[in-house]
Amino acid sequence: MSVQQFFDYLSQHSLVIVLYFVVIFILAFIVSVKQKKSPSNFLAKTLSALVFLVSVPGIMATILVFYSLFFIRQNLLEVNIILYFLPIISMIVTLFFISKKVSLNTLPGFDRLSGLMTVLVLTGMALLMLYKLRFVVGFFASIQSLLIFGVIFYFVFKSAMNKLTGKK
Repeated sequence: MSVQQFFDYLSQHSLVIVLYFVVIFILAFIVSVKQKKSPSNFLAKTLSALVFLVSVPGIMATILVFYSLFFIRQNLLEVNIILYFLPIISMIVTLFFISKKVSLNTLPGFDRLSGLMTVLVLTGMALLMLYKLRFVVGFFASIQSLLIFGVIFYFVFKSAMNKLTGKK
């Protein structure tokens, strides 16, 4: 099965995708209403699972939109809104709602998820930059600015990797 066939399959079963995100939001609403400012261990793990269940598809959809927009230059007015934008909107709304009730940093595994998001953003930016530069044999800025960019990129990437692996 190719990726396009997988997207066609998901497009044919779009009601399941909508129900998936609606159920996650409803569960997040119910769990967050039941708990106080500092959630119990069970509720924290439940909220963490819900955050992961909504964030992973949201991250993948963000990568898909980024790839479609910048690399293959697809017209986003012609794509399936449920596959491309519903996971992103659902992720943002659910994370925003949960963050109003509970500090996301207190949820188990959220630091790794935020590290994964940061690594994916940095990787996408680096790939886009390399794609746009097309490895031109000249660098029109000074070597100092290239060095500064490299050092900043290294420390941000290292910080994100430490969050992802759980190191402090």
